[in-house]
Amino acid sequence: MIDVINTRYGDIAIEDVVWHRGIIPLPRGTMEVSDKVVEKLAKAYGLDKKWDLVREFLEYCNIFIYSVDFSTSYTEFLYPGGPDLGFNCVVDWVEESISDDDIEDFSQYVSSRDRKFLKENKKNIEDFLEGINDIYYKMLGYLDDYIESLKEELYNEEEGD
Repeated sequence: MIDVINTRYGDIAIEDVVWHRGIIPLPRGTMEVSDKVVEKLAKAYGLDKKWDLVREFLEYCNIFIYSVDFSTSYTEFLYPGGPDLGFNCVVDWVEESISDDDIEDFSQYVSSRDRKFLKENKKNIEDFLEGINDIYYKMLGYLDDYIESLKEELYNEEEGD
């Protein structure tokens, strides 16, 4: 890891920066949302009273909410005005949908009361997951600022030479 960006939502760990043509920084790393933010969002969707259950269910479904990987690229050889021309950021977004089958499969490990809670709160859980992705999207704004600061550092170094 070469840098960490602290945000109000969590941290962005920069693992590597590749320079496209020596002038465009392309960072790669991980965004991690803080426990405090997750707990606050869970409470907003009424999931806080059974948070351990919800967290175990999401892990059972291989939905990991606390961190996502990202990478960036720069595309310049497409037709003018192409939708992917320029800077691109790829994020491993959190899955936002839960199937009834997931709940049924997980139900064999929990009480009927917990199963009922998951069924009744399926929409809240999906809205919560969408909220997590919204937070990661907001964190990308901090990544934009970081990229601009790298460009500025490069410009200042070139001016100093």
